[in-house]
Amino acid sequence: TIVCACAGGHLISRFMARGYNSMVPQSRARRACICTLPSIFRLFLVLFITTFVAIISILVHNSPPFPGSYNDVAIDWNWDPVQDGHYLPFDKGFVYNTVLQAHAHTIVSDGRMTPEQLVQYHIANGFNVLAVTDHNSIDGGLQAQKIVQANPKYSSKISIIVGEEWTNCRVHMGFLGISTMVPAIKYPTDDEIKQAIDNVHAQGGLVIYNHIPWSTWAGLNQPSKEQLMAWGVDYFDVTTGNILDLQTLYWARNNGFGTVAAGDIHTGGPVNAWTLVNVPGYGNSSAGVVPNPQDVMNALKNMRTTSTSFLFDAIGSPYSVSGTITTNPVYTFATPWLLVGDIFTSFYTVTRGGPYSFVNGYCGTDTIEVDYKSILATFGWFLMLFIFLEFVRYGVGLLSERICPGFLTLITGRKPVVQDTENLTPLMDIWK
Repeated sequence: TIVCACAGGHLISRFMARGYNSMVPQSRARRACICTLPSIFRLFLVLFITTFVAIISILVHNSPPFPGSYNDVAIDWNWDPVQDGHYLPFDKGFVYNTVLQAHAHTIVSDGRMTPEQLVQYHIANGFNVLAVTDHNSIDGGLQAQKIVQANPKYSSKISIIVGEEWTNCRVHMGFLGISTMVPAIKYPTDDEIKQAIDNVHAQGGLVIYNHIPWSTWAGLNQPSKEQLMAWGVDYFDVTTGNILDLQTLYWARNNGFGTVAAGDIHTGGPVNAWTLVNVPGYGNSSAGVVPNPQDVMNALKNMRTTSTSFLFDAIGSPYSVSGTITTNPVYTFATPWLLVGDIFTSFYTVTRGGPYSFVNGYCGTDTIEVDYKSILATFGWFLMLFIFLEFVRYGVGLLSERICPGFLTLITGRKPVVQDTENLTPLMDIWK
């Protein structure tokens, strides 16, 4: 920034030099030099540039592009957790023909895979039914449904249930089998949560209460299980990543509720859970079976007669897309700003009031603690360094005037202007 400021001063001084002889008395023109901008002006210019860099770098640092690019990910495996004999159902001897993913995200919300990549990923991991549940949106599900219906290579292996994850500062609930998005509310009341559940049921859909452990750790003001039961929740999710929520599993089954083991897929890593369903009319095996989405929904609605089970592995399946994720060129381009942003963001600490709401910012009230002492210390060092460099610059200018005028021009932009302009040839020879 100092170099930029001096360069700016040099350009301005060169512009001013054009009329120097006519602007100053002839007595002062003799052996005079064109000076650059005053020091105080350069100081303010450097501070302005530094402030500009700070603002840009903080903005980029707080909203960085994703480091990886999923444009060229390879989903080229075919791993069936059932047929290959890797896992057994949680309920011994459970008969099923449907392997369901009840919770997955695309780039429409905070997922990293496109709807088509999400479809490919679930086929590769042995699912034959996929519910796409982006945060407060059904667009990802509609896109995936359209892609599958238009491509026999997909429709012969998997079917799509359109859904959304109704996300806010109180609950995360999966709405499956809906055709109209349920409006998002950042802080829904008990009545508004019940109205949302009723809205889903009116559309012929199902309500799954998602990942109670995660919502507890995130500090959401959740309703009790008893309230959710009274309001009409249909199923409870009993997995959170690679964690099996046994307490919710036992409670749900003891109270006559269905359970699902949802993956909450975002990045295409190893799969930890598969929900198993026995849909009437499709035999007793999932091999080569692609159930109609509406038949799956009808079976799940009859939870009193249709039970579910699941496969679970805390380690996860052996395949993921991580090895084929390339570097995002946008992230590479932004790297200098991110590194500079690391410096400027170290002068304050932001404490979030809660998780991201997917409605309008974060839950709760954010608090910012500014380290004013460090800022003052940095400014003091900055000012001392600037003054030191000004002395160096002034000293170099004095020496160069006496030793080498050409060196003077190179370093400081100062060029002698003499009074006598009638005989330029001898003067130019001297200057050269």
